[in-house]
Amino acid sequence: MTESLSTAEIDKLLDGVPEEDQFFNLEEFTTYLTSRNTKDPNTYGKFEKNISILKFFDDPKGESILSDIREINSKENMGNIKIPGTEIELLNYSYCPKCRTIHSYQDLLSYYSNPIPNPGFRNKLEQFRKDTTVACKNCKSFFIPAIVIVDGTPKNEAQFLCRIQTVEEVESFFDQMGSKVLSKNPANKISKDNWSAIRNDVDITKLKEKPTLIVNMMQYTPVSLLDNFIEGKNLSNDDFLFGHVVRLTT
Repeated sequence: MTESLSTAEIDKLLDGVPEEDQFFNLEEFTTYLTSRNTKDPNTYGKFEKNISILKFFDDPKGESILSDIREINSKENMGNIKIPGTEIELLNYSYCPKCRTIHSYQDLLSYYSNPIPNPGFRNKLEQFRKDTTVACKNCKSFFIPAIVIVDGTPKNEAQFLCRIQTVEEVESFFDQMGSKVLSKNPANKISKDNWSAIRNDVDITKLKEKPTLIVNMMQYTPVSLLDNFIEGKNLSNDDFLFGHVVRLTT
């Protein structure tokens, strides 16, 4: 005689995903991003202990610095990322703690694409993936930048990661859970005659305990694909990672 399912078990099957793992709507997701209780205790990357880790809420001049960064980003037409359907904005918080030189969003991406060689890493690829520090463009002092989550006023913050580091940490997190995502899953590597891409198969609800990784995934995802990522539609739509397609030369 087969054992019948309980009402609770039937409800779970019908719901598909356990209730606690879902973002039911944009309002709940907004609360998650802006809640100061939602913090990631990890500091990602490999770096020396004496490197300054920027913390907006610990800096008495934070508001003024953030305002300057916003203005520079606007002039350079990069950064100041807005989440569609909300008032939330993601702003890089990046200045040299030693000489106070402001670093724009473009400055950060430029540095991460061509960092000062660090002998502490086995090769250049490992440094790209693991070195989350930035060298000041003025005095060459090192620091680790942050992202401030603004909803009218600054509400929360997370560590800033470049694209490669974001992918590295997301893949490592899922690998620890026994899942292969993004480039670790060969099925996600899509190649056509003259282009290639990686499918974004990351279920955002599985990253709930890693808000830093969620925020960094979002800052590099095009606005046109952000709703899909928040709602989990990237899985059924086969969205490309960061909307990025590599054109192949022949």
